[in-house]
Amino acid sequence: MPLLPVVSILQASKASTPIRRCVFDSAEVAVGRAVAEQELWLPEDECVSRRHALLRFDASARSATIEDLSRTGTFVQGERVERATVLPGEVVRVGNSFFLFRFEPEPEARQSTAAPIDSALVGGSPALRAIRRTLGLVARSDATVLILGESGTGKELAAHSLHEQSGRGGPFIAVNCGAIPEALAESLLFGHQAGAFTGAKSEGLGWFRAAEGGTLFLDEIGELPLLLQPKLLRAVEERAVVPVGSTRPVSCDVRIVAATNKDLSDRGQFRADLLARISEFVVELPPLSERREDILPIFWRLAGDSSAELHPELVAALLYHAYPHNVRDLRRIVTQLAVRGAGKSVWDVSLVDGLESSRPSQAPERELRSEPPLPARTLPTRVPSREELEALLRLHGGNVAEIAREVGRSRKQVYRWLTQYELPIEAYRRDE
Repeated sequence: MPLLPVVSILQASKASTPIRRCVFDSAEVAVGRAVAEQELWLPEDECVSRRHALLRFDASARSATIEDLSRTGTFVQGERVERATVLPGEVVRVGNSFFLFRFEPEPEARQSTAAPIDSALVGGSPALRAIRRTLGLVARSDATVLILGESGTGKELAAHSLHEQSGRGGPFIAVNCGAIPEALAESLLFGHQAGAFTGAKSEGLGWFRAAEGGTLFLDEIGELPLLLQPKLLRAVEERAVVPVGSTRPVSCDVRIVAATNKDLSDRGQFRADLLARISEFVVELPPLSERREDILPIFWRLAGDSSAELHPELVAALLYHAYPHNVRDLRRIVTQLAVRGAGKSVWDVSLVDGLESSRPSQAPERELRSEPPLPARTLPTRVPSREELEALLRLHGGNVAEIAREVGRSRKQVYRWLTQYELPIEAYRRDE
C-alpha cells in the first residue's frame, strides 16, 4: 500500500479549523504565499515569502528535506536552517505559519480527520484518529479493555468515550485504585452486608454493583493490592461479586475498563492471569509530545469562550514545549493565560511561567524587497559538507555533543546532518 505525505498546517486562530491537512501525490512541493494552490499555499501569512521553501518527501527513508529560499528564514524545531532533513512529527516554521508532516497509507491519508463535535478526544493526529477508530470498533462488544499511557494523556476520557459508544444504559463509575485504602478495598469494590465489620451499620453496594448495566473504570489498576487481585479476577470472570460478610455471589452486568501508566508484566506486583483477563483489548495513548497536531485543538477546547488571539511566539512555544505531564501541562498554561491575560486581545508567551519562547526570539518580519536578509541570530546557517562533517567526526571521536558545541548548533541538528549524509556515527567513536 503506497504511503502518501500528509502535511498538517497548524493554525492558531480559534475561529478557523486548528488543523488543515494537505495530501500530496508529488515528491516535491513549493511552500509560499504565491505558489500553486495544489502546493503548500499560505496566502494569508504576510510574513511568508512568495516562494519561501522547497519541501521534498522521501517515503523510502520516511523523511523529508526542506530547502530555504526566503529572506526571513525557515526553522525546524525552532532552529534556522538552509537545507535540512525533517523527520515526521517535527514542527517547521515559515513566517508565522507552522506545519509538520507524516507518511500515511493512501486510504487513511485521504480520510477526513474531523472528530465528532462532542468528542472528548480532541485532535486530528494519525494516532488519535486510530484510537477513535479502535474505540468505536470495540465499544459495542463486552470485551475488557486496558488503556495504557503516561499520566495526563487522557485515559479516563478514552474510557468515557468507550462507555458513551457502548450503548449501555447504566452509569460510568470511575475508581482510582491508587487512592483506595487497603483495609477497605474489598468492601468498596464488592460491597458488604450490614454488620460485616465495625461501623458497617447498613449494606454497602460497592462499585461493581453501583455500575450495574454500565461501565466500571479502574484507573491506576497497577496500584491494586496484590491480595485483592485474585478476587477481582474471579469477579471479572464470573460476572459476580461476593460482598464482605456474605457467602453468596451476586451477579453483576458490568463492563470493565482498566488503565495504567505502569508496566504490569512484573509478576511480583501484578498477577499474570488478571492481566490477561483485563487486556482482551489494549489501547495505547501516546504522549502529547508525539502528537503535536493535537496541541492547538486541545488548547482551544480548554480555553473555552476566550476570544484572545495567540502571538506567533506563543504558538511556537506551545508547539515546541516538552509536556512532561501531557494535557495537565497544557491545562496549566491555559489557566495562567486566562488569569493573567484577562481582558487582553492578544496572549503572549510572557504570561506563562516556565514556557520558553522558541528560537528565533523575535517573530519574522513581513518580507519587503528593499530589506536585507535577516541573519540567523547567533547560529551559523551554513550546512557543512559531507567531508567537513566527516572531519569533525574524526576530530571528536564521534562525540555529537562536542561537535554541536564547536559548530554552535544543537545535537538534534547534528543528527539530522548525519542522517542526511548517511554517516554511521559508530564508525567514528573511539574505543574506551
